[in-house]
Amino acid sequence: MECKSFFARLSAMAVALASISVSYLPVHATEEMPVEFYGTVTDAGQTVDKMTIDYGELDNTTIEAGSIDTETYKVHFTSTIDYGDKKDQMYAELDLPVTGVSVAGNKVTVDFDSSKASTLTWLGEGRNYPGKLNLTVEQTKNINAQTPDKRDIPITTERYEYTNTVSSYKDLHDEEVSKFEGVQADINYQIHKGTNDSLIVPWKW
Repeated sequence: MECKSFFARLSAMAVALASISVSYLPVHATEEMPVEFYGTVTDAGQTVDKMTIDYGELDNTTIEAGSIDTETYKVHFTSTIDYGDKKDQMYAELDLPVTGVSVAGNKVTVDFDSSKASTLTWLGEGRNYPGKLNLTVEQTKNINAQTPDKRDIPITTERYEYTNTVSSYKDLHDEEVSKFEGVQADINYQIHKGTNDSLIVPWKW
């Protein structure tokens, strides 16, 4: 009986030690991956039209272009009213339709339907008031990368947390809009602040 009791205690100790060892195993934290968003001016005003993700050296691997398609990333867009009686109410919410992707080295460019994600809001007080923007990016399937000796290394959906700093049209890369910082007096203005400092009117030339 004493022998059995000894082995029982020994087994219990082994289980306890194993649980302690497991709890201290290193956990690989999700890496942050910055995303840059771009805008373009259309006849209806400025919209979000693409994003880029630069994976950098990527542990000395190169992304296989064929492993990325229009369904690799899910991009959720929201616009919230930032002026007037309906301030802070949701104006638009959708998953952006992806129209194309391209890969150059380890830099991925994703194009969106430019008619969907307007940076402006049309309100009872007037039109073309900038909205408060939010964009979230999710990788929906694994991406394949290759080492110099052609070994495949998967970039799993859990590896990266895609981050960005977009909260308004000012945070988008848009060369056309960035050229017009002052107030234009003539009708062919690009951006006009008018009587409200938050009012902008992107105009398609």
